[in-house]
This record gives sequence, structure tokens and C-alpha cells, in this order.
Amino acid sequence: TILLDVDVEKGLGRRVKSGKMDRLDMEQVEFHDQVRQGYLKLAQENDRDRWIVVDASKSVEEVHTSIVAEVGGLLGLFV
Repeated sequence: TILLDVDVEKGLGRRVKSGKMDRLDMEQVEFHDQVRQGYLKLAQENDRDRWIVVDASKSVEEVHTSIVAEVGGLLGLFV
């Protein structure tokens, strides 16, 4: 499981900028923070080989590179 983690305000800002807001996006910041914390807790409490947490506050290219490196490492590939 790859968890793309980003600060709530930054994530919501991206949604606003994209113009693709939905009902859940309209929830209060506290709701989004609780959801984020819940996923981070799941990642922390479960098998480290099952969850990869990627800092998604970076550029698309940097996030892509991180994912490729993490998955490549799990598969024994040299990336």
C-alpha cells in the first residue's frame, strides 16, 4: 500500500486549484486531518513491508521518483 501523505491545507489547496472539488473536499479541515492521521496510524502500526509512506508535498516528478525507488527496492531492482 502506497500512502501519498500531504499536509491537509496543501492537499486542499491543490484540489481548489484543480477546480475539481467534491462533497468530501468541502468538509472542515479537522475532518481531513483526522482522516490523514488515521491513515498514518495504520501505516505505523502495520507491517513496514506492507505500507510505503511517500511525502506527496513534493513535485510530481519527485513523488514519482520516490515511488519508483521504494517499489524497486522491494522488488530487488536497482533504481
